[in-house]
Amino acid sequence: MVGKLQNVVLVTLLVVPACDATCITRWFDRDNPSGVGDFETLVDLRKEYPGLICLQPIGIEAQTLDGAPASSTGQTFNPYNTADGFACVNAQQKAGPCKDYKVRFICPPDFCSGEYTWWSGEMGC
Repeated sequence: MVGKLQNVVLVTLLVVPACDATCITRWFDRDNPSGVGDFETLVDLRKEYPGLICLQPIGIEAQTLDGAPASSTGQTFNPYNTADGFACVNAQQKAGPCKDYKVRFICPPDFCSGEYTWWSGEMGC
């Protein structure tokens, strides 16, 4: 058949390995940066929200209240880890006081219930 065009469809299959499913908690914001700074520490969060954070978080994420990742703010944090939680101390900042932050924790799958979100990717996967 000379002169007739045929449509050809090419399909590319991308296989991505699956990660073990984990769960993440809701966002917590128990403090604000007035005074000394913004302290979202595990000790204080567990007192204020008993039973809502797993005993041994495997990850932590912090954002400003408007959703900017803490790592993008140029501010210094101490601590920022799964053992202690998160703190931004005003006196340790080079350009003004701390922003207002919220945190959430990545927990093992056995901690999840209907209140939590299943997470498979992006954070540590």
